[in-house]
This record gives sequence, structure tokens and C-alpha cells, in this order.
Amino acid sequence: MIGRTVDFDFPPNSDMARLDYTFKFGPDGTISGTTSIYFFPLTANPLGSGGTFGGTFTFTGYLVKP
Repeated sequence: MIGRTVDFDFPPNSDMARLDYTFKFGPDGTISGTTSIYFFPLTANPLGSGGTFGGTFTFTGYLVKP
């Protein structure tokens, strides 16, 4: 699966940032994937191409049952 978010409060690198996610769900309730971040000036279109690449990061999550 993929997802994308725009963050308008991501100092100090720029006025806004776009985070692109790729993730998958495991059969045991886990989630894992990567997040890539791109920085944009406030007047740019964060849903278009371009931006300053800020890096790619991995994440893992686990289902917590009460």
C-alpha cells in the first residue's frame, strides 16, 4: 500500500514537507515500510514533482491488544 501526507509545520528545513509512505501489513498484526521526506517552499506544489529530498526511513509497528 502507499500513502502521502503534506505537513505545513515542519521546521527548520522548509515551509512544508511531503511524506511518501509505502507499507505492508503482516498476518500477525504487524506493519512495516518506509517513509521518504521531501521539503518544499510555501509557494511550491508539494503534490507535484521536485522538492528537496530529505531521506528515506524505515518503520515497524505492532498491534497492541488491551
